[in-house]
Formats: sequence, C-alpha cells, structure tokens
Amino acid sequence: MTAIDPVTTSSTAAGQTARKTTSPQLGQDSFLKLLTTQLQNQNPLEPLQNSDFIGQMAQFSTVSGIEQINSTLASMAAGSSQSGLSAVSGLIGRQVLVETSQTRADAAGGVAGRVSLQTPASAVVVSYSDAVTGRLLQTESFGATPAGDLAFDWADSSLAGQNIRVSVSVTTAEGTAEVPPQLYARITGGAPGLSGGEATLEVEGFGQISALEVQSIR
Repeated sequence: MTAIDPVTTSSTAAGQTARKTTSPQLGQDSFLKLLTTQLQNQNPLEPLQNSDFIGQMAQFSTVSGIEQINSTLASMAAGSSQSGLSAVSGLIGRQVLVETSQTRADAAGGVAGRVSLQTPASAVVVSYSDAVTGRLLQTESFGATPAGDLAFDWADSSLAGQNIRVSVSVTTAEGTAEVPPQLYARITGGAPGLSGGEATLEVEGFGQISALEVQSIR
C-alpha cells in the first residue's frame, strides 16, 4: 500500500480552504490572468481581434472606476447625513412658524403667531376657538395697526395640549376681511438632506416642510 504524504494532504486541504474563503470579486490581477488564458486557448481560426481586446480592457476599467466613484459618494453622503441628522435632532421639540389656522397649545396652554398686513388696518381682531367643538375661547382686539407683521399670543393653562383654531379679521379702507394667520407649531421630527440637499421638518398638525421655508423658530 502506498503511504500518503501528510504534508501533501495538509497543503491540499489548506489550498481548498483558501479557495473557499477567497473573495469572488474579480480584481485587476485576476482579470489579466483570465485574459491571458483566453488568448492562450483561443481558436486559431478565429483569433481575438484587437478591437475585442481593447473593448474588454475598457470595460474592466470603466467598471472599476464606477465602483471607486460609488464608494466615494457613499462616504460623502454618510458624512453629510450624519451632520444633518445632528442638526435636525437639535430642533425636535422647538416651535416653528407655519401658515396654518390650527395648532396645538403648548404645555402652558399658550398659542402664538402673527399676521402679515399688506396695508394699514383700522382694526384687527384675533379669535381663538376650540378646533374640535368650535366653541369661542377668547377674542383679542387691536386698534389702528400699520402695514407689516403683527404678533399675537394668548394662554390658558387649562387648554394645554388641545387643538386651537385661530382666525384673524382685518378692517381696512376697503372693508373687513379674513386674513390667514401664521402660527407656531411644534417640530416632532425631520430628515437631513443628502448630498447637500435641503433638510425637511415634520411639524405637528401641519406635515412636512422644507427647512428653507422656515421664517421663524423658537
């Protein structure tokens, strides 16, 4: 019986293990070996043309270049996303001014906002009501007011967390009309912009807005 060389057996096993754990990705060295083998075993009656050879080289270079570019962009996006995420997370819980007629009263039962007057007004009336029942809660009257932004606020501790509707009536030389208010609403979430894009904020009772649309935050 022929003896089995333990060294040879060990080497073979090691080689098989190495082949099993080798990455299946085709690197530059592997590609060149494959191309060389292809040239050595090509059909002599139909040899590989120069154009085919150049095409394969160009294809490999293109794929390799795309992989490097994708890797770089992924790293940049990850860094940008992390920075944007930190900025957005720092805004959660704060209030941002949005154009809406309804908001949720804060922990102190407060509601605040502003109205933009295009022309001087002889009277401005701000009304607060329960957004669910429609019950009038408070009315605040202002006298003659110049054109521009008029800020208003009101609080009732018993209304903390409730939805409040705000309406603004403005009287000018042309008559009396309703003017849409801007109210402060709480930021509940958001998402950072990728690759230099703008971040978005999730506003309670309003939805998503772009960070570029924010005019005032507190």
